[in-house]
Amino acid sequence: MASLFTHAAWTALVVRARPGAALSRRLLVAAGLCACVPDLDFALAPLSQQPGDLWAHRGLLHSPLFLLALAVVGAALVTPPGEWRRSLPRHMFVLWLAGCGHVLLDLLTWGGPGTALLAPFSEARFQLPRPLRLVPVVPVGMDEWLGRLGVQVLAVEALFILLPTLLLLRGAALTPGPSARTRWGVLFGAWALLAAALRMFGPTGFSLPPERVISALPSDPEERPEVLPGPALITRFDALQARGLFNRPLVPGRVPWSSEFYPYWFGGQAGRWRDPVPSLIGRTLFGAAPPSAPVPGDGLFSLSPTEKYDLASGAAGFPATSAALAETHNRRPRPRFWFGLCNGAAAAALAVEEPFRTVDVVARDGRRIRFHPNDVKALLAAAYYQPAEVHTLSDLCARTGFDVGARCSVHPAAFALAVLNRLGVSGQSFLVEVHPTAQSQYYAVAGATVRLTREPYAPSGEPLESGLAPRVAKLVDVDIELRLSSTLLPARATDVLDPKWAEGSGYEKVGAIAVVQHYPLTLALDASGEIIGGRYTGDPADGPDQLGVTSAMPALRAEGTVEASPPLRWRPIEALARASVSIDPQPPTVDAKVFDASP
Repeated sequence: MASLFTHAAWTALVVRARPGAALSRRLLVAAGLCACVPDLDFALAPLSQQPGDLWAHRGLLHSPLFLLALAVVGAALVTPPGEWRRSLPRHMFVLWLAGCGHVLLDLLTWGGPGTALLAPFSEARFQLPRPLRLVPVVPVGMDEWLGRLGVQVLAVEALFILLPTLLLLRGAALTPGPSARTRWGVLFGAWALLAAALRMFGPTGFSLPPERVISALPSDPEERPEVLPGPALITRFDALQARGLFNRPLVPGRVPWSSEFYPYWFGGQAGRWRDPVPSLIGRTLFGAAPPSAPVPGDGLFSLSPTEKYDLASGAAGFPATSAALAETHNRRPRPRFWFGLCNGAAAAALAVEEPFRTVDVVARDGRRIRFHPNDVKALLAAAYYQPAEVHTLSDLCARTGFDVGARCSVHPAAFALAVLNRLGVSGQSFLVEVHPTAQSQYYAVAGATVRLTREPYAPSGEPLESGLAPRVAKLVDVDIELRLSSTLLPARATDVLDPKWAEGSGYEKVGAIAVVQHYPLTLALDASGEIIGGRYTGDPADGPDQLGVTSAMPALRAEGTVEASPPLRWRPIEALARASVSIDPQPPTVDAKVFDASP
């Protein structure tokens, strides 16, 4: 998105310049708000299950139809009832144009998703042609906004949006006269020269990112697909094609299940996930503490996973909960909005069956503590946050900027070979961190399709890395469609009772709810058909940040505690996980003795 400052300022400039009667201050304020409201779709993130749906950013709230409804409501609020017949249609039109101005500015940005102009009738996303995109999307966090990137974004928006708008409006309002027109022409010409120079020769941000070149597979072993465990790779295109790995679904032997990512803003494994979202956010804003008094029996089920764990173990002072709260609700400075247990949840989905039964534990004080399947998933996510073994292809990106994907994406040839071999040949899933930026979101792969979009062809003007060019005999275009098992589900998705189980002891399995990502790319082949290089060709031309393969066990300390969260012990978590997949008609139970400190 463009910055909220520019949305509001640009709208104020344009609306005030409209011909006709002057607008009231209330209408100007309403126009500024209508220009900013579409970006409140970030609050709809809990409803979004994949980047391109209507609840994702630049989805429903950016559609002209929604903006029309917003304009109707806004005009009704700012127009005195006695003036409705005369002024309401005009005010509606002004507010609708203000909202559409937001959409226009978003269409002028590069580096972000397209805009769902036809929502709610279609999820299709639209973008302007690349040369018409003038400004980069803004940094997503306050750390970036208050630093160099935020200043540069405002400078770019001022140069390419606010300044020309101001000059054009000023020119339209000039009184006839050659001297005034000449001065305006000089000013506009100076702006045009400056804008053109920075667009062509300025740093990325003022200028578009350079076109990706077809580069060779890296020599660094950590950047090559061989770093992932498995049999010897098949690297010849014709051999992969002979195995029928293109243009058909590739599915792992066991499909990983989906879950939420247990956001730190919602408390992570210490969050009472059944509580309303505003309550969870309030605990992060103002702090939270474990129960200070005995919890009545009917309130036990609503406690957080770690609170139940602490009660079942009989530990005084809620050690597991206190440790988790220190990293979530009580963390200062507050956690970034994407912090959570997505990598642990994805790794757990690869290692264990999906919990779907409640599990009862009778604590030492005689109270029956019932663990919800989502409680078990949260404890598994906390345990697998640090697996015993991790093999990763490419390093995580720790940088921010306007084109970090050029440096942080997994090499396209390594990515294609990993998908075709690990998933297509071996039938094994793996983890993917999809953001080639400082932000992270992990998923487990539920399936993929590698489509040939253009059969092998001779190079003809494609940009090739200098050292690679003599070795390239053919190019081939593919589109890798990854179906990722979501770690973005709302908690309520796990909270649907299955009536076939006695005493409310079973919930419907979530299964694999797919987040679909497309990665168009070009692969370079040598004379023998070996895949030796490639480049991403999408918009933006980026790939995932990292691929990973994790072990079937979490990292444990010698005494059996979980490395990623030492107050938790693996033995009771494992017992809960096994009981929660029981098909016994009776409600599953776990003996409280497994929570003892003895191995």
